[in-house]
Amino acid sequence: GLAEDILAMGARKLIACGSCGVLRPEIAAGHPVILTSAVRDEGTSYHYLPPARESAAHPSAVAALEDACRAMGVEYRLGKSWTTDAFYRETPARRNRRLAEGCDVVEMEASAFFALAEFRGVAFGQIVYGGDLVVPDGWDARGWHDRLSDRRLMFNLAVEACLRL
Repeated sequence: GLAEDILAMGARKLIACGSCGVLRPEIAAGHPVILTSAVRDEGTSYHYLPPARESAAHPSAVAALEDACRAMGVEYRLGKSWTTDAFYRETPARRNRRLAEGCDVVEMEASAFFALAEFRGVAFGQIVYGGDLVVPDGWDARGWHDRLSDRRLMFNLAVEACLRL
């Protein structure tokens, strides 16, 4: 809803930042991941685009995020997300299916943001930092909510990417 309001006010370029759950243990807590696409396992995106398995970030937004990371000397990873708003349904079987589909992380809004942006014809990208670890043998919070410096970095990268977009 907030993104719709911002677009109605005239914005044409948006970069979101935040945290995510990590499906691949090699992604360290705090490590930046630039999302290139997201599996649509939520309801909002279907109000903006016809049914499809995935939605994608705008290529120019991904490039701007990459440029911002390089300019600030920040190592990053490009990755696919599994967007779900049913976090208590992140079962081991579903996690394994998303890994088989190439997902690296899980979060709650990227596929909807990507769909909204495509529908509205605007550039949108998203960068997240590795947060909690979502693995079949248990959940590891990895202190994701205490990572203030990582949050600041994501914000600064998002601002820099907006300036480059």
